[in-house]
Amino acid sequence: VPKLRFPEFINDGDWEEKELGMALKAESSTIAKNKLILLANGFSVYGADGKIGCIDTYEQETEYIAIVKDGSGVGKLFFYECKSSVLGTLTYLLSKDVELFNLKWLYYLLLTVNFSPFVKGSGIPHIYYKDYSKLLIQIPKPKEQQKIANSLTSIDNKIEAQSNKIEVLKLHKKGLMQQLFPTLNE
Repeated sequence: VPKLRFPEFINDGDWEEKELGMALKAESSTIAKNKLILLANGFSVYGADGKIGCIDTYEQETEYIAIVKDGSGVGKLFFYECKSSVLGTLTYLLSKDVELFNLKWLYYLLLTVNFSPFVKGSGIPHIYYKDYSKLLIQIPKPKEQQKIANSLTSIDNKIEAQSNKIEVLKLHKKGLMQQLFPTLNE
């Protein structure tokens, strides 16, 4: 049982222990970066460092978790929107049963996992789903999963809004500085 629970779930009993593979399934991407034709508009495609661009099709109909499986960012996690795709260096992680396992809750849970024990390879590091899928996790009932996911998503939304405000202020400051100081390279 976690240290902190929402009041309405305090009497719901212990969380159930399961292997991660009971809640999530993995799917491979077939997209290679060197074969992409990027478009001005279309469906988003992501790599280990975020959005690469847009393409004319997509691999995932629903939202999903993406995990970097090869390279320097191995184990890095993302939560992406429906009708998008990732490169072959990432793996799609999807809920096996959306009624029992809330995908956003699973994403937040995975953010607490240390994937370094699952990393293999000395040249190019990689992780395999077959290894970390055996990880034992504690799972609350679906309503509690939803409440936790909603709460953390709300905080993420506030962080993103603040980050956007900071970026606007930085641009404003830069513009003011350009106007307040003479150009020295003329």
